[in-house]
Amino acid sequence: MPDRLRVVIATPLARDLVELIARDERLEVVWELELLTDPEIDWMVGPKQRTPEEQARYEALLDSAEVLFGVPDQSGRALGRTVAANPRLRWVHTIPAGGGQQV
Repeated sequence: MPDRLRVVIATPLARDLVELIARDERLEVVWELELLTDPEIDWMVGPKQRTPEEQARYEALLDSAEVLFGVPDQSGRALGRTVAANPRLRWVHTIPAGGGQQV
């Protein structure tokens, strides 16, 4: 099988939806729930409070993505940091309207 496209789930998403996306064998889906706000809570509540170590781990995941599913921490600033740090990033799938303006 050729290389798989690395998709990093950057925003809270229910497990069943992540599993649905991961069914596509062309994708390597990376999702670390402990680094995200609980998807059962309103995901627009804002970013999860992370320790400095957790934040570094989260940013390393973002920087390894070819595709981001969601805007990191629903923040244009966090997205800008990720875009600048990750030359392999090809696609950002935003959830709410107006994502293009953030990109």
